[in-house]
Amino acid sequence: MYDILPHLPSSRVETAIWYNVFMPKRLPPGIKKLSNPYLEWINLERNTEKEVAFLRPYGFHAVDLNEVLPPLQRCKLVVRDGYVFMILLFPVFDAKTRIVSTVELDFFITRDRLVTVNAGKLPAVNQALRDFEAKSKTNPKTELAHVLHDLLDSLLESLFPMLVHLSTDIDEVEKSLFGADQRGVIMELLRIKTNIVNVRKAMQGHKKIIRALMAQGSDVMPIYRMQDYYDQLVDFTKEIWDTLEVQRDTINALHETHTSLMENRTNEIMKTLTVFMGIIYPLSLIAALFSMRVSGMPWQDDSYGFLKALAIVGVVGIATVLVFKKRRWI
Repeated sequence: MYDILPHLPSSRVETAIWYNVFMPKRLPPGIKKLSNPYLEWINLERNTEKEVAFLRPYGFHAVDLNEVLPPLQRCKLVVRDGYVFMILLFPVFDAKTRIVSTVELDFFITRDRLVTVNAGKLPAVNQALRDFEAKSKTNPKTELAHVLHDLLDSLLESLFPMLVHLSTDIDEVEKSLFGADQRGVIMELLRIKTNIVNVRKAMQGHKKIIRALMAQGSDVMPIYRMQDYYDQLVDFTKEIWDTLEVQRDTINALHETHTSLMENRTNEIMKTLTVFMGIIYPLSLIAALFSMRVSGMPWQDDSYGFLKALAIVGVVGIATVLVFKKRRWI
């Protein structure tokens, strides 16, 4: 399972030799390194084997490095010797397809280093990088707990416009619920339901992971100094989850309403067809009887035979309609 990762250095001397031999002098594309006197932030935009190779000299566990690679992993937090490995999932909206997908963001957190992997599809990470770079110039004493809080805060804050967009989509589909384009309505309902499910799937583990970070990550970084700030992140996850709960219930109710409307319209159509056939059938039977060429058939030689037969058909038709009206079938 772990064949793609060679033997990692087991001592500081080995690490130094490994770094000088294997690490490139210039950073590869898609890898950004920022630092101040207190910490270093390494951001990798992708999670391919090339990026994993870049992380090998830092002494991270082979299991964690392999979980950085595709496929998508679940949210988790693992405390290792000297660092914390954390996986969080975030929803990303594609403006072309109008579908929400899920992106995995991996964290390696040591006492003086933060590594983020697969952040290329998350603009909030790029914004946090720019903020960190600006703060490092004005306040070089920025600690890791502050930087990680600002990053998580930026990521969670970026989800609220997506929630507003989902609410707008729900309002729009509610307005068109009684319109003529019912095929378009059902497709839109299914799209919104899929998006809400994908956002919920990404966000369901955040509250537990942040709480676990607060409880178990104190050995790596002094997170207790920012207890209130990280509690606020937990509150953000609750607010996001509560909003998703309301949106899920709303879209499910609209879907049920649409289904009821379609069933009612189908029943009306079947009723109309049934009444129509109930009127046409006896008329067709009378016409079929008078069309038979057998001996004894009345009015065969009568010059007014056709008009008499037509009158019988009309009387039966009117009588049938009156009976249906009396029974309130039409």
